[in-house]
Amino acid sequence: FLLRWCGFSKQVVGGVSKTVGISATLLGSFLASFLMPRLQLFKSLFYFAVLQVLAGLGFILLAHHPHNITLMVSVVFADYFCAGLSGVAFVVLLMQLCDQRFTAAQYALFSALAASTRVIIGFPAAVIVSHFGWPVFYMVAFVLSAPGFYILRQLRQDIENISSTA
Repeated sequence: FLLRWCGFSKQVVGGVSKTVGISATLLGSFLASFLMPRLQLFKSLFYFAVLQVLAGLGFILLAHHPHNITLMVSVVFADYFCAGLSGVAFVVLLMQLCDQRFTAAQYALFSALAASTRVIIGFPAAVIVSHFGWPVFYMVAFVLSAPGFYILRQLRQDIENISSTA
């Protein structure tokens, strides 16, 4: 997307992702460590996911202004920052789902299962991008976040029970 659609060079994309991206991820993770005890697990998962989904909309804006380096840096920062926030909340959820006796094995299985969606979505994502373009892809991703919020809402009581016993 950043190389072919937006026309940024490999050096610019690499430089921004390695400096701005890593800094934003660390900042988001650090902030999450302070916010989560106050928000509790369910609210953290919900609010951070909302921010993550909204950050993804920045890529639609960037798709319509493809050579704007300031916008690109801002969108990358927001995306990585929100990934840091939501990533910490998700790791806490996975850890609280694990039985202490089997933490390593269960965490490995849970995280592998969560990562499998990246593999599964590859082909459909390529089809959407090749037929409709990146703005449509990012809008589809935004719309497809709705079932996740529905599931999260349905699991609210279970999540709150898990976090209160941990």
